[in-house]
Amino acid sequence: MSESFNARIKRNREILSCIIDAILLCGKQNLAIRGHEEKHSNFVALLHKRAKNNIVLADHLAFADPQKKYTSPDIQNDLIELCADQIISTLVQDCNDSRYFGFMSDEATDCSTKEHLSICVRFFDKTTKSIREEFLGFAEASRTTGMVFAELFLEQLDLKGINVDHMRAQGYDGAANMSGIHKGVQSRMKERIPGASYVHCKTHNLNHASEEPLIRNLMNTVQTIAFAFDYSAKRVLFFKENLEQNAVVREEIDRRQKLKTLCETRWASRSESLYTFLTAFKVIVDSLENLEQHGDSKAPVSESRVVIEQLNRKRNSIETWDELFEKAVQVADTVEEVPTMPRGAGRQRHRVSVPAEMPSQYWKRAMFLPFLDHLTYTQIGF
Repeated sequence: MSESFNARIKRNREILSCIIDAILLCGKQNLAIRGHEEKHSNFVALLHKRAKNNIVLADHLAFADPQKKYTSPDIQNDLIELCADQIISTLVQDCNDSRYFGFMSDEATDCSTKEHLSICVRFFDKTTKSIREEFLGFAEASRTTGMVFAELFLEQLDLKGINVDHMRAQGYDGAANMSGIHKGVQSRMKERIPGASYVHCKTHNLNHASEEPLIRNLMNTVQTIAFAFDYSAKRVLFFKENLEQNAVVREEIDRRQKLKTLCETRWASRSESLYTFLTAFKVIVDSLENLEQHGDSKAPVSESRVVIEQLNRKRNSIETWDELFEKAVQVADTVEEVPTMPRGAGRQRHRVSVPAEMPSQYWKRAMFLPFLDHLTYTQIGF
C-alpha cells in the first residue's frame, strides 16, 4: 500500500509539473492561456503536444475524471497566483538582502476606468554587483490624493514583506499629488521615513524638453513622416526600394526595413527612432520625391525639408547661439569653470583652428556651425 501511495504521488506531481510548465511558457511568451473555446486554447494545445512524448500525461488527459484534471480556468488562476507569489517572494528577499532601496510608482487608468498604481523597487544586487529595478505588482486606489496614495504604498510594501524603514529614495512624476511639498506623496512618505529623499522622474524631465517650440516642431515632423510610411503599403514599398539602392544606409540602420515611430510618453525610447530617421534621411527624401512624382498628394518633399529649414533658421539666428552659450556658461559655473578657448597656433593638425576673439565666437565657429552644417547637408547628399 505504501509503494502504491508513493507511486500515485509521483504520478500526480509529474502531471502537475507539466500543467505548471504549460502555464509558465504561456506567461514567458506573452501568450493568452485561454481562447474563445477552452478546447482550442494555447494551454490545452501545449499539454497535448507534451502528451505525445509523455505516457503519464497522455493517460491523464484521456481518462482522468473531468473534475480532477486540474486544467480548469479556476485551477489555472490558482497556479498563476502561486507562481506570482513565489516570484514576488524571491524579489522581496533580494531587495531586503540589499538593505537599502528606492521606491518608484506611477499611476494609470485601465480600460475599466479603475485607477491603478505600479509598485516598483530599485536596489543594488550584491551578488551580481548591479542595479536592479523590479516590478512587484499593481495596487488599486479609491482616490487620487497624496494621502491615499502614500498610505496605499506603505500598506502594499508592508504586505509584500519589504522593510520600509530602509527606503532611501522615492521617485514619481511631477504631478501635484505626487511631488507636492506639503500634501504630495513624497512629503507624506518622508514624514514616515525621513531618509527617503524624493527624486523627480528623469524620463518625465526629458519629456518636458519637448515643450520647446523648436524641439516640438522637429519631433512632430519626424512623427508625421514616420506615420506616413508606417500606415501605407505603397509608401513602405518605395522606402524599401530606395533603401535597397543605398547599401551604406542599409548597413548603418542595421537592415531595418521601416521607420520607427516615436513613443509619445517615453523620451528615452525615442533615441532609436531618431537614429533611424537621421541615418535614413537621404532615403526618406528620395522616397518622398518618388511618391510625389507618382501622384501621392500626402508626400510633398517640402514636408520632409521642414527639418532642414528649421536647422538653417537656427544656424542664422544670433539669439539662438547666445542663449545656448549662456546656458553652457551657467552649467560650467556650477563647477567653478569659466569659458575658454584653445591656445592658437600657426598650424593645427589635431583640432579645429578658427579665428576668434572670444570663447563664444570660437565655439560657435568650431563646433556649433559645423555640426548644423553636417546635419543639414551631409545626410541628404547636398
